[in-house]
Amino acid sequence: MVVFVIKPSGWMTPLDANNLPQFSYVHKPAGSPDEIQTYRGLEPTGDLPESVDFPLYKTRNSRWFNAIVTGDTQVYNDREINYLRDSLVKSVKGADALFCIAEGDNVGDDLSLYPRYLEVMSQMGLPIYYVPGNHDLDYDATSDNDSFDTFKSYIGATYYAFNYGDVHFVVLDSVEYPSESTDGSYNGVISDEQMAWLANDLAFVPMDHLVVLNMHIPIVSDVDSTSTKHQVDNREALYT
Repeated sequence: MVVFVIKPSGWMTPLDANNLPQFSYVHKPAGSPDEIQTYRGLEPTGDLPESVDFPLYKTRNSRWFNAIVTGDTQVYNDREINYLRDSLVKSVKGADALFCIAEGDNVGDDLSLYPRYLEVMSQMGLPIYYVPGNHDLDYDATSDNDSFDTFKSYIGATYYAFNYGDVHFVVLDSVEYPSESTDGSYNGVISDEQMAWLANDLAFVPMDHLVVLNMHIPIVSDVDSTSTKHQVDNREALYT
């Protein structure tokens, strides 16, 4: 279970040392299942605490703002993290932007790179919202519920929302793993749980506000329109 707060416009959550907004709490009493062995997964959280609180502090609410959007940094080793530092991060540092969204495939399968990756990305000097991608998976998971446990341990929620100005940003986990549709590989699917949450979430968004959907596997792809891996299978449900 993951509990999170949806940041209102004009307010902000605290940031950690890696400029990660602190808006979610991951609860897994027994921790990750035994099959999660390659990377750290989630430690047991034990019983629910008496309360889960998310501080918010007031900020200036501007209708007009800039944001940095990036994706598929997909670093495979420390050398590639250096390339990331000396290219993207260097060019963005000091930019006139309120935040950054990283659209998944943050690392390239080696989840042990996350600590240094997050530290280097933090040098942008901006709050960073992360989307999970298929190269961020725990590939030894046998259930989709456990497949992003290591991502959750470093970052937090895999789906959530936040507001800046008159824009409502939604992050979705569009990676199902393992998937029966692809013989145990990953597939582009938005879970029923997320669909139910999204319908409830959007019911509270003013009709004159822009809604921006963020997910790694896109709703539709022109790259390989016949592959279920490269687009969301159940995309029609987003519009019903």
